[in-house]
Amino acid sequence: RVFTSIADYTEPEVVKFLEEKEKDVVFKPYAQAALEQIKVFEKEASVLEAGELLPANRQIARGDGAVFDPDVQGITNWTKPEAWFVWHFKMKETGEYNVEMSQAMEANGENQFTVIIGSTALNSKAADTGDWKEYRSNGLKEMVKIEAGRTYALFLKAGEIVQPRMMNFKGVRLHKK
Repeated sequence: RVFTSIADYTEPEVVKFLEEKEKDVVFKPYAQAALEQIKVFEKEASVLEAGELLPANRQIARGDGAVFDPDVQGITNWTKPEAWFVWHFKMKETGEYNVEMSQAMEANGENQFTVIIGSTALNSKAADTGDWKEYRSNGLKEMVKIEAGRTYALFLKAGEIVQPRMMNFKGVRLHKK
């Protein structure tokens, strides 16, 4: 399970760690499988212009507790904080980027979420849009540095405060500063 989870991360430090573990007889097959998966993610990563949507249908769900609704092209019924999502992407231009969620949430209490890109964790709150089908932009305040052409993993996880249900979301945009 550890090596399967590690394969979601495309950072150079992770690749180096896995290459070192390839030398260990016990861990070699697991490290090789993880490295192969990283290569697939690097090959299939979406290449984005600034402001382009990284859609919900391109994410990989980890854990149960949310579903993709093709009618709204978004993730709905996110009821378990243990469920989280990952996208693999590359940006065409190097720079500092602001993360923006396209999300919907009917007033049901406070919900926090975390977006992780590389070693940067961005914490925010889901915005009350008045209806589970009313999607709006929710920009996070902090910026993240991104290098052009490098494959990144973007993780979306529940934060510390979650109410009966987390926000619905259609995707993520990265806006260049």
